[in-house]
Amino acid sequence: SSPSGEMGTIIDYFPGDGFGEFDIYLYGLNPGTLYYYRAFAINQDGLTGYGAQKTFTTLDPYTVTFIVLEDGTDVPINNATITFNGTTNPPGDYEFFAAEGYSFYTIIAEGYLTTNGELYITSDMTLPVHLIPADYSVVFTVTNQHGNPVSNVEITMSSDGAFCSGTTNAYGIAICNPPEEGEYDYHVYIYTPGYEEHPGGTITISDPGIIYESITLNKLPVFTVTFHVLTPQGDPCVNAEITLMEGVKGNGEKWYYQTFYTDASGYATFEEVYQSAEYSYSVYHPNYEFYSGTLDVNEDMLVEVQLEIVTP
Repeated sequence: SSPSGEMGTIIDYFPGDGFGEFDIYLYGLNPGTLYYYRAFAINQDGLTGYGAQKTFTTLDPYTVTFIVLEDGTDVPINNATITFNGTTNPPGDYEFFAAEGYSFYTIIAEGYLTTNGELYITSDMTLPVHLIPADYSVVFTVTNQHGNPVSNVEITMSSDGAFCSGTTNAYGIAICNPPEEGEYDYHVYIYTPGYEEHPGGTITISDPGIIYESITLNKLPVFTVTFHVLTPQGDPCVNAEITLMEGVKGNGEKWYYQTFYTDASGYATFEEVYQSAEYSYSVYHPNYEFYSGTLDVNEDMLVEVQLEIVTP
């Protein structure tokens, strides 16, 4: 049978050693979803043993409904956009689904201060949220050169000590609320990989109201990087663990981080690798010396690695 496809498939690796039972915790699973799983282990001789495929179904989700109101008047706001646990609904769609536990939300609407919050969900619930009217608002729309929205882009605005910021949602929208009039420099911090840096710009706030600003980001070209790993004897090295990574974001995460294992011919292929001169990689196999190196990726590449015998 095949993995459940509607909500996506999670594949992960958990290294360890020893005998007997062990516990694995999976995060980010979708509620009310059937998952297939199997375990495998690699022994010191490089041989792989696979467990039987099994299944489990997560609990059905609870319904969370927001009621968005203007603070002080309780007038309904019908065009707000809510991001709930990383999912952004279209403007005006205030119903979400979630499993039991902590959930986080961000609510934006033109002409209002952004509201963030968290709640602990144990049942279906309805949550009234009041938005405070803003004197000044800047609505940023961030897209790539093809017109597609870019999420997870932070925009900061500053002017003589005054400061505000916002982060784009799935529709590429971020709202900043400057606290006062003035000339603001804005900076663009891109936390979605694969884009060229943006120089930012300047916006003058002189009257109460809403200003609209569009930002276009250029995607970097992508390439394929194939590793061919050999044993000290020149034979294909099977199940060697290869990790390819690039740089560090402003929030401490890697821009690019992927791990694959070599096949029976000693090959592992990384696709859609963004152009960059700052990649590093590592090759690990329990029978051989650990190997690492750096890459300048500006074309499709074949990287040959021959491992060495472990030095006593």
